[in-house]
Amino acid sequence: MTRSFSIDLGDERGQSLVFFVLIVTSLMAVLALVINAGNWIQADRKAHATADAAVLAAAQEPDVFSADPAARDYAEQNWPGSTVESFIEGTNGAGQRVDAVVVKKNVGAIFTGILNAIGVPDSVLSVDVRGSAATLSEAPLTINQVSPLGLLCDDPCISAVSSGGSYWQLDGSQYYTFTYDPNGGLGSPNSTLGPIDLPGVNNDVNAFATYLACDPLVTSSSNCNTTDTPASDVTVSSCALGGPDCTRRVDISPSELFSDLSAAGNWPHLVAIYDRADQNLALGTYYHVIGWASFTPEEVNLSGVDGLTVKGTFHKYFFGSTRVSADGSGQSNYDFGVRAIALSR
Repeated sequence: MTRSFSIDLGDERGQSLVFFVLIVTSLMAVLALVINAGNWIQADRKAHATADAAVLAAAQEPDVFSADPAARDYAEQNWPGSTVESFIEGTNGAGQRVDAVVVKKNVGAIFTGILNAIGVPDSVLSVDVRGSAATLSEAPLTINQVSPLGLLCDDPCISAVSSGGSYWQLDGSQYYTFTYDPNGGLGSPNSTLGPIDLPGVNNDVNAFATYLACDPLVTSSSNCNTTDTPASDVTVSSCALGGPDCTRRVDISPSELFSDLSAAGNWPHLVAIYDRADQNLALGTYYHVIGWASFTPEEVNLSGVDGLTVKGTFHKYFFGSTRVSADGSGQSNYDFGVRAIALSR
């Protein structure tokens, strides 16, 4: 006699399906967590990069009234939807300007339905990601790649810059005219420009012409003077005796300077800014250099023998600490838009 048996596997198939769904859901939840973790890590990096961009933009502005909106604009441009949670500007004990910014953005999770299905609440699926950055900046005491040209900052200019403002528009929007008149006498309103005997020139008109053509944006250029050039101490009362705090005028005629400037190119040049010129009958004319500016000579004109005028624009110019030697002594020279900025977290 033969007996037959039958087994109902319906329940086991149902249990297998349940286990399968649970396993797949768990795997998808783990995958979702991994993807979200990666997304938040990437957002953290973006937050710090945005903070860097925002604080560097702020450090380029002359004061907190323009620095704060600049930081907010750059944050939005670099990371749409982000906000500047806090912005601080001040001065440290070394006399350096400090700008600090914190950028924030709420970054939500993806695959929220799967995460909700395994019990992850919505409250932890949205993360505020923050990035912070700070800068130290100051006008350089020593700089290289400078063209041997000086421009006069008169008393109204000194007054404006001393109060933390700017005398010249630094966005290239306005033209200014400077005049070279070596026979005009000291203090003459016609003498607002001077060819300066910076290190490496040594009153050599050929070296002067070479270094005048320096393009500071191409630091490897062979026609740039790589010798460090210091600004003067503003407490010096006279340059009539020469000395390390004052710089001699190059013995060059207006017609020669016209030719050199015409050949130098109309790109931004790093030039010296002086507040006065003193004359010694034996040593010649000396300039008291108090800072640096980025000046673009747009138009050079020569009228007669001595009437040389240069019309140009000013710009902001910023670079890292490799180009300067700044001792943090504060207002030992003036800020004409040429500034050394370093990120400091």
